[in-house]
Amino acid sequence: MRATLTAPTKEGTAAVATVAIDRRRVVIGRPDGTVAAFSFVWLRHNCPCAACRHPSGQRLVDLLDIPDDIAPGSACIAGDGALEIAWPPDGHVSRYDAAWLAARSLDPAARAARRPRPLLWGAELATRIPRADWAAMCAAPEAEVRALQALVDYGFLIISGVPATSGMVVEVGDRIGHVRVTNYGRYFDVRSVPNPTNLAFTAAALGVHTDNPYRDPTPGLQLLHCLEADAPGGDTILVDGFKAAEDLRDQDPTAFSLLAWLPLDFRFADGEADLATRVPVISTDNEGRITAVHFNNRSMGALDAPEEMVEPWYAAYRKFAALLRRPEAELTLRLAPGDLMVMNNIRTLHGRTEFDINAGRRHLQGCYVDLDGIESRLKVLSRGASRPGAIAEIERMFARRGAESYGEGVSQLEHALQAAALAEQEDKPAAQIVAALLHDIGHLLHDLPEDIADEGVDTRHESLASAWLSQHFGPEVSEPVRLHVAAKRYLCHADSGYFDRLSEASKLSLRLQGGSMTADEAAGFAREPFRAEAIDVRRWDDEAKIVGAATPGLDHFRPLVESLLRR
Repeated sequence: MRATLTAPTKEGTAAVATVAIDRRRVVIGRPDGTVAAFSFVWLRHNCPCAACRHPSGQRLVDLLDIPDDIAPGSACIAGDGALEIAWPPDGHVSRYDAAWLAARSLDPAARAARRPRPLLWGAELATRIPRADWAAMCAAPEAEVRALQALVDYGFLIISGVPATSGMVVEVGDRIGHVRVTNYGRYFDVRSVPNPTNLAFTAAALGVHTDNPYRDPTPGLQLLHCLEADAPGGDTILVDGFKAAEDLRDQDPTAFSLLAWLPLDFRFADGEADLATRVPVISTDNEGRITAVHFNNRSMGALDAPEEMVEPWYAAYRKFAALLRRPEAELTLRLAPGDLMVMNNIRTLHGRTEFDINAGRRHLQGCYVDLDGIESRLKVLSRGASRPGAIAEIERMFARRGAESYGEGVSQLEHALQAAALAEQEDKPAAQIVAALLHDIGHLLHDLPEDIADEGVDTRHESLASAWLSQHFGPEVSEPVRLHVAAKRYLCHADSGYFDRLSEASKLSLRLQGGSMTADEAAGFAREPFRAEAIDVRRWDDEAKIVGAATPGLDHFRPLVESLLRR
């Protein structure tokens, strides 16, 4: 079954989208050649209508009530771009907003973009440690969003200006999440005490470690608030466990696989608690992404494994431990009274140097917060009127991958800033400047290497970018971005000299993107409402490749981006 619908555009002409049934899937096609496919059962199970979803957002339809052979009775694209499906036998009508579907595309690159990679780091982060001010976080949601996003990205955050009074660590913990009560109470003191039950409560040096790996689940966040710090020594050491694990995977995939497969026993016992669990040193999800590191020499038990696996496992563990101890992996800092350190406890390993209790005092207070608490807090704050979450996410994307090569002598960030500056120099509207700035953000969303085109793979970066942008901006930003690759193909058809002016990299990607448009494709593009804006973005894209060009920074364009965010 195939259906087409002609939808009026702002010029009164028409743009054509198609919806087709193909092997128990609904396939949506657009004039620029992009497609998105969704299975019948997925669509029916995710119907967003009031009969299928409670006002709370919770699903009402039961999967077992959906026939195994469910199939649309009819399907079409509505005038606003939404997909409409009538389902037999009762004629139930489901309507899926185009932006909603785009945000849930099941294309591999789109799925990867929804799981952004963390910002891996080592000792070089000393010059740009993620910091926040407590008073600013309390006063402005935007400041708190930026702080929490930095914590998510880097796996730790230093909050300064927290009053150095007992119990403040709990107030901070309950603001960003929910403090978790353990056998240590709602909070605990970290200082040297007589007859300690834990090495943390001594003045001894501690190697980097995961806290409480013997607990199930392991605490996701640890907070440590500095109250006193005049004792010599006691410097904090941080290591990015995810970075070390990725390095191990690159250097010795067999060792990585062994640590991710064979579980290790961890245990802690004293007069009041006896806690034990069994978990791999490195945890990954079904797609191989690292999700947790459990490393604690003090609390690890005897390896319980087949005898023939013992020696290989210890060899793998040694390699990982050596990577964690590299000087270039260690970030050393000193907490001052009022500093509160928040750490992703299953990513950022922490330790300390020895301190001298006879020459001063060192007193920290700590607590634990579940990781989903901070993720929830960040999402809720990001719903605010100014959409600070979108701003933070854009900044995060450029921080994470903006320095990567664009492929023609400039970085991704340099290319974006040059394109935006060109649009601004031509006194274009804010939407076109922002579209120029963000036109290649799809390259920052996917996990594929930028030289993947050399292997014959088209990342569809324009579709990824448009799908993400349409969640936060109107079509005046997302549509020129969606069409800027189609504009290149159109210009190759309409302008006989355009192809020769393209760079070699652009010529390579053109072949992957479908080459010059046919006459029918060009006629379809000419009916697109934002075709002129897309051609402008394409032109700036072609020109924004000047090595060493001076441009304003990202902060210069922030007010324009903020002004166009959907309210």
